[in-house]
Amino acid sequence: MARYTGAVCRLCRREKQKLFLKGKRCLMEKCALTTKNYAPGARSRFIRKLSSYGVRLREKQKARRIYGIGRGISCKILEKADVNSDTRVKDLAEDEISRIVDVIRSDHRVEGDLRREVATGVRRLMDIGSYRGTRHKRGLPTRGQRTKTNARTRKGPRKAIGARKKKMVLPGQK
Repeated sequence: MARYTGAVCRLCRREKQKLFLKGKRCLMEKCALTTKNYAPGARSRFIRKLSSYGVRLREKQKARRIYGIGRGISCKILEKADVNSDTRVKDLAEDEISRIVDVIRSDHRVEGDLRREVATGVRRLMDIGSYRGTRHKRGLPTRGQRTKTNARTRKGPRKAIGARKKKMVLPGQK
């Protein structure tokens, strides 16, 4: 699954609780959850009830909203913190939550630190003039994918080239 690059306040509204993905803004009155206390895309404030599978899926995905934590790392964190992976987020005790937070803080780089580290690595590649760095500069795929027909995500929408009309040549003219 690809990395989510959309609006993070939308995720808070979807989960119906503050995930603090925007930092200090989540504590202000401008927080999307306080201004629009309904799910994104809902035409009205009346929302259908999720199935039991949908509820379990949402609970499982809540932990993965943090940049740098995916399915594999979340399982390792729960194992290291000695927390049952089948426990729902709302049923976690305070000591379990604190153990999970301690493991994340001590062993993993997440959110701003990880983004900064990745950006520094990309900037270093561009500065030394490596092939991958030039591909990053041009906004093209960096890992050898074909670009003649694909790579629309990196390149953006197609641009029309050579869309001029041909001059009509009448008989007897050059």
